[in-house]
Amino acid sequence: MGIDYVIPYPCENRRDLGEAGLRRWTFLYMIQKYLQEHPDLSRDSLEGKQWNLPTISGGESSETKFDYSDIRHVAERIGKHIKRCHNCAANMDPKADEFGCVGRINYPLQACFEEFLAERLQKVIDLRSPEEWPALLNLILRHDSPFDGKPVAKLRATVLKNGSRLLERKQPVPFLRAGDGISTDHILHALLGMSSPTSSQTGYAREVPVELLNIYLDFLSGALYASLSEERVLELSRSCSTYLQFRWLHRALRIAYKLGTPLLLN
Repeated sequence: MGIDYVIPYPCENRRDLGEAGLRRWTFLYMIQKYLQEHPDLSRDSLEGKQWNLPTISGGESSETKFDYSDIRHVAERIGKHIKRCHNCAANMDPKADEFGCVGRINYPLQACFEEFLAERLQKVIDLRSPEEWPALLNLILRHDSPFDGKPVAKLRATVLKNGSRLLERKQPVPFLRAGDGISTDHILHALLGMSSPTSSQTGYAREVPVELLNIYLDFLSGALYASLSEERVLELSRSCSTYLQFRWLHRALRIAYKLGTPLLLN
């Protein structure tokens, strides 16, 4: 489970499979690779087993079921599709054996990343004037901000059947002084983008529209990299997988900006 995102750049795979199809194949191929990495799992035990993929249609959320035969179908045919990705302008990692325009931030969102983000932004709030704050931070702090943090608070309160959480921290990190009134719930809500008007066609409920890409890039550039040495960035990437995954989100935003396309999220 996680936050899926995609650069919806026109290509042969998108023409043949559709946006929802690309997401479906990505999901099933992820399971196939997991099975390859765990040969101890009996194939007989997987026959009849089903997995759920959340989907969006007409603004309503539902789940689509897949079984092992679907996984085999994708595993047998995905090679020709992935070959098409190698020289695509929207490919985030040409060396990867997967659709290059698709990414994911895995749950749980780690406490180390949330606390890192809070510390970085609190310094911005304390040491700079509001005119120097990133535009996205100013938007979050407005009284009429669309980012009230409620979707993230709902995720934070979710405990799965196995006892795991979608966010490691039970409580958000509150901001102080000029940032009073917001918390990391509001920041993470903003990073999920805005409601997408094309959700029924794409299967992605949220997006960073083209006109806001530069604002998101500026915000994440400052939060992830500003005043950090290359050694510190690599250290954070090794010790905190959520930090590394947000670096990939930043890369996807940069590519989307270059290509003039929104970034879709779910």
